[in-house]
Amino acid sequence: KSMPLDPSRVREIALQILDALEFAHSRGVVHRDIKPENVLIDDKGRARIADFGLARLLGIEEDLRLTQSDTAVGTFGYMSPEQVLKAADADPRSDLYSLGVVIYELLTGTMPIGRFERPSATPGVDPRWDPIVNRLLERDREKRFQNAAEALAALRSWAPPKPAARRIPLWLASVPVLAIAGALALWRPWSKPAVRREAAPVPQPSPKAALDFRRLSFGVEE
Repeated sequence: KSMPLDPSRVREIALQILDALEFAHSRGVVHRDIKPENVLIDDKGRARIADFGLARLLGIEEDLRLTQSDTAVGTFGYMSPEQVLKAADADPRSDLYSLGVVIYELLTGTMPIGRFERPSATPGVDPRWDPIVNRLLERDREKRFQNAAEALAALRSWAPPKPAARRIPLWLASVPVLAIAGALALWRPWSKPAVRREAAPVPQPSPKAALDFRRLSFGVEE
């Protein structure tokens, strides 16, 4: 048993793998070996599918050495039932089964072997994962998602629950306002009683001052 990943991170990885599978399948390529070891995460956190060594092109006969009845193509535990019986029968829905195993393992930390529990039995896993993973892991491929686009649409139709916004009690929210109001009420500029002062008399110029001014201004002598 391995440690499960955060369900929101599993959703991101699953969406990216499904997007890559949709591209490959649209070009007639079936991977046939989807497993954690073949999913690489780049330095930006994006999932990439690696190792197409066992891939096949639909509609093209492959080497008989790989399709003999006693030769398995893929990795046991991740192979779809039809792929276990006959490698040449693998089609895009086989890759979706393998992805279902990967998703289940990432969510729960265990493999879906025998009568396995639904993913949401693991604490923290959203119950909306259950129908998606169960459909990916249908033994009858006619009951699975018929292509990656269908699985993408199902997974994109819901978003992980957002954490509830933390509500602040009304009395607590009013504390800053009350504190400011109290500070304003207590603060007053210190002032002294106003003192009434009489206006100083304006000095009147004497005749001599006026005479002197005239002399300085016009150079008049008497």
